Amino acid sequence: MERVARKKERTPERKRPRKVAPATVHELRLGRRNIVVLAASGGVILFGFIALALGSTTLAPLLLVAGFLVGIPWGILAREKPRTDETGSIPGG
Repeated sequence: MERVARKKERTPERKRPRKVAPATVHELRLGRRNIVVLAASGGVILFGFIALALGSTTLAPLLLVAGFLVGIPWGILAREKPRTDETGSIPGG
């Protein structure tokens, strides 16, 4: 009697959860303060372009420089201040 090589049937394996990479130090999280500053700088930039269309040669460049070189970087890089309790100490710290 001949032995017949059988293929092993694979049983469905449980799906393993994906390993998530740990948060890096350079992770970018935008809070409420960041969004408000970015929106304000967008408004300043918009007013700068409107002033430019109206022919302003001094106000428009000042608004555009303030919006692009000050407002947007500040909106991205600003960090939330740690909350303090009534005694002035940081909770949990």
